[in-house]
Amino acid sequence: MIEIKDIKSVKIVPFTLMNSSITAVIGLIYGVVFAVIFGLTVGTSLPGISAGMIATLVIGSILAFPTVMFLVSVLESFLVALLYNQLVPRVGAIQLGFEDLKQIQNVPVVPFALMSASIAGILTFLIMLIIGPLFAFGIQSAALAGAGATGIPGLSSIGSFGLIWMIVMIVGIPIVAFIGIFISTAIAAIVYNLLAPKIGGVEFNFGSATGNFFEIESVPVVKFALILTLVLTVIQLILGIIDLIISIAIGSSAVGALIGLVVRVVSSLVVSFILYAIMAYLYNYLRPKIGGIKLEIE
Repeated sequence: MIEIKDIKSVKIVPFTLMNSSITAVIGLIYGVVFAVIFGLTVGTSLPGISAGMIATLVIGSILAFPTVMFLVSVLESFLVALLYNQLVPRVGAIQLGFEDLKQIQNVPVVPFALMSASIAGILTFLIMLIIGPLFAFGIQSAALAGAGATGIPGLSSIGSFGLIWMIVMIVGIPIVAFIGIFISTAIAAIVYNLLAPKIGGVEFNFGSATGNFFEIESVPVVKFALILTLVLTVIQLILGIIDLIISIAIGSSAVGALIGLVVRVVSSLVVSFILYAIMAYLYNYLRPKIGGIKLEIE
């Protein structure tokens, strides 16, 4: 029997710690892969690059990837959990259709899409509050410098467009992000609801509850990776078909577009499955050491 449960809140610290730890390990993997590719291909083909310089770049990338990704993930995960808890009373909680409080058989589309889009819109707004003024300042400074250097009348007035673009960035881009995320997450939820009853949904093995808070003690790796990979691949297939239709409509090579579609789908299947499997494995490995994610479920 499927029971629809509300995710009323998320414990911020365990969520942030687990997400950022997994992200750091994924970053380390990215760093190693980048270092190997760079060392074997690009580094050896560039003139004037010594072995010592290549080694420095390789070691730097291995250290930089996990460090930067960990720090970014700490901030992002903290804000996501914080915003989620603050938005639940205002826009409603994400709902999940559990079977025996274990397997997620369906995801009500609107609550999931609305919450995801709201968080994405607010995060984009916060980012644009930083980038927008810097962009406007850059345009204004360039216009003034150009006017002083060339003496072209009216050139300095171009800097006023920086203020317009700043407003567009702070107001317009978050709205676009909200709409885009709402549509994409709604499609993802619909695809998930179609696939989960046939191949099985994501499973969470919850520990004993403290009040209404349940800790995710483990995640079955294959089921987690399989369903999420297929959802993402279906979305990539839809986007690829749209690109194929556009390519044919504008007279581009249909064969090239079709090959691109196949590569897109196959790479999504392989890469996504590997990444999701690694994430689930890392969660199960790290949970006894740093604690699992805790959800308030009603």
